[in-house]
Amino acid sequence: MRECLAYYDVGRALNPTMVVGQVTGGSLQGIGQVLYESVLYDANGQILTASLMDAGLATAEEMPEHVSLKTPKAASDLPHGAKGVGESPAIGVPPALVRAIERQVGKRLRRTPIPPEELARFP
Repeated sequence: MRECLAYYDVGRALNPTMVVGQVTGGSLQGIGQVLYESVLYDANGQILTASLMDAGLATAEEMPEHVSLKTPKAASDLPHGAKGVGESPAIGVPPALVRAIERQVGKRLRRTPIPPEELARFP
């Protein structure tokens, strides 16, 4: 993955730098969820993921370049004109990324994470 492009209607950006940070963070969280992060249990239901290191958190090295674009759409009806921004990428990126992977590999995927080692096995 070379680049993640995020395009969100944020209304009136009260703090444009923070908006970019929220969209970038949410997008990268979604990518991490799909490609790296997992919680594992044994047959008796005991958790095997004892730390963040075990969960498979990605580092900045594994993440793509990120580009955030804000729309010039009208502000919200709220007095300040802003809209929520932090949740959207974390909700929208995982299904979009899984669907993009499915289209590339020509196969329906039923679970995440889809680690890079697994992706390398597809023809």
